[in-house]
Amino acid sequence: MVRLAPSDTSASDVTSSSSHLALMRDREGARMRRDDVLTSIPGARVTPDGADDLVEAYFCWQDAAVVVASAYDLWRGGRPEDRALAFSAYHAALDLEEHAAQVFAGCVAQAFGRDD
Repeated sequence: MVRLAPSDTSASDVTSSSSHLALMRDREGARMRRDDVLTSIPGARVTPDGADDLVEAYFCWQDAAVVVASAYDLWRGGRPEDRALAFSAYHAALDLEEHAAQVFAGCVAQAFGRDD
């Protein structure tokens, strides 16, 4: 089984630049292991470019989920006078995460030859 992302990455980890650099290194490592993606998904018909797209879409979805968590924390913990704006940012982050999830789902469907 391929691990597409570090399991210990959280919203608080991404806020520091050193953690962000570590995440980028893990992303590069994931791209370098695209052959693992190509051979580890039974029934998948994915090209090397498709494997790269699949991994990148996964990371985009994961990044969007981190933004949602951060926006939620800002909304819930913010000052009362800032909550309306913070909620709008949270709502926008949810929309972005939904779009990223749909892109990832499309890559997965394409990898398995489905047009769902």
